[in-house]
Amino acid sequence: MKFPIIPPHLLIGALCAAALVGGGCHTNRGAARIDDDQNARRGYAVRTQPNPYIRDGAMLELAAIGSVPDPRVLAGRTVQCSDVPVHRVLDDQNILVDSGGGRAVCVHFQQAERGLHRGDLVSFTGTVKNMSDTARIVVGLSDKASSAVQDQPIFIDAQEVDRR
Repeated sequence: MKFPIIPPHLLIGALCAAALVGGGCHTNRGAARIDDDQNARRGYAVRTQPNPYIRDGAMLELAAIGSVPDPRVLAGRTVQCSDVPVHRVLDDQNILVDSGGGRAVCVHFQQAERGLHRGDLVSFTGTVKNMSDTARIVVGLSDKASSAVQDQPIFIDAQEVDRR
């Protein structure tokens, strides 16, 4: 079997055209992801991809947060939860709840909720927000609470809270 000899200038031109059409052989997507992670930690807005499984504008349940690989895509969405058991009390304004899939989520209360204990049931409506160094300061996490949520990408800023 004979293979055709392709002149080098045609081969290079074809490869360049394919790279341009396909978005390039070397994209900056990895670098953009690193930038997004750094920006999220600093409290800046980051690019997020829409989640095809959760309708825009729909009120989220806690399980939706545990079902997405990167919960930062839910930032800005409203969450409504009823009778959720407290997983861990961090301080009077911050608790951890289980969102499913083994992922604990910090819930921040606008007002102190004294006397909460592990296993108590809480209902709340809040907004999903990206966790960042700035957010940790604004939320007022104690050192103990801050270390407990250091790897969490989001938290829920609860505006309405009801204890049972």
